[in-house]
Amino acid sequence: MNNHKIDNKKICIVLDSLDQFGGAERVMLSVARILNAPVYTPVYNKRIVESHGIDISKYEIKSTWWGKLNIFHKLSRILFFIYPMYFESLDLSDYDIVISSSTRFAHSVLTSVDQLHVCYMHSVSRYVWDFFEYHDSLKIPKFLNIIYYPIVSVLRVWDYAAGGRPDVILTNSEYSRKRIAKFLRRDSICVHPFVELSRFINYKPEKLNDQTKNDYYIIIGRINPWKHLEYVIDLFNKNGKKLKIVGHCSTKYVSTLEKRIKSSNIELITNANDAMVVSLLSNAKGLIWQSKEDFGIVLLEAMAMNIGVIAYSKGFAPTMITDNIGVLYTKQTEVSLKNAIKRYEMKLENDGFDKNEMTAIAKQFSFEKFKNSLIEVIEANIK
Repeated sequence: MNNHKIDNKKICIVLDSLDQFGGAERVMLSVARILNAPVYTPVYNKRIVESHGIDISKYEIKSTWWGKLNIFHKLSRILFFIYPMYFESLDLSDYDIVISSSTRFAHSVLTSVDQLHVCYMHSVSRYVWDFFEYHDSLKIPKFLNIIYYPIVSVLRVWDYAAGGRPDVILTNSEYSRKRIAKFLRRDSICVHPFVELSRFINYKPEKLNDQTKNDYYIIIGRINPWKHLEYVIDLFNKNGKKLKIVGHCSTKYVSTLEKRIKSSNIELITNANDAMVVSLLSNAKGLIWQSKEDFGIVLLEAMAMNIGVIAYSKGFAPTMITDNIGVLYTKQTEVSLKNAIKRYEMKLENDGFDKNEMTAIAKQFSFEKFKNSLIEVIEANIK
């Protein structure tokens, strides 16, 4: 950092957790690197982070003793209601600037009037505001609803109040901005995350285990129950087309998906590192985006590699996917996805997709643009 108002400021990063690794975690570790800031988080799984090729020795991670235990990693989603206590107990008084990264509760940290609190809110908490959709995917036993419904009701009141604590809220997309305005009644500034373009643009795909390019469809991302993979698996069980599902997943949910997979044309890959993911994506016939997401770095990574997309038309995807880039479908059902794949393959056989447009869109999400936008917002709000 050179000639910036923040150069002499003491800064820290606060993360919801580091027991999983996706776009949000990648972005905020990059922020920590940019600003040379320590990272506070209640739950930390070093093995998961390093499995993505991250040299964790370059970061100062401050976590809890209990958050490093394997048993807590397994129970962390069920025990989501204890996180607010951790964040509200953090003493961050030594720092001039606190940057929280929140999809759940990190925005609730307490700061003084002399500190600047900037929250990058990737999403309002699904645990709280999308509880019924999320609850159904967790398959919580009915007898526990007696406990969970009252807890979530209280958390909604608490989260609304906590939403007033950041001085500035940044978010990843216009869709997320609308959700923050609806549930927390806060204005926010859209600063799009970045794509590591050097990893994807001009990448030359190699042959993979006797599979050639355009031989299979691919799904990439965190493999969680609320991602709605079931209807995709059910369709590919029947249509015989090849599908690779790539992402980290809990042992319990892996077992659930493996039982659902009835055909050898579907492959579940839960141990892929970053290099493998890039290679697998580069050889794909198309990316399937089956769930409603606030943002989609994987969508942009596919565009950077000129891979077309078949996407569910809710959330961030419809703001990005045009007829020149892919195909949208309106319902999370086998029939809707089946028809979308048919349209997609017809497009491939005829005009194909506009590779120049794909590359141009991906280049709009550069690391430099993200860094400059972030620093500009922080400096404009320094007290």
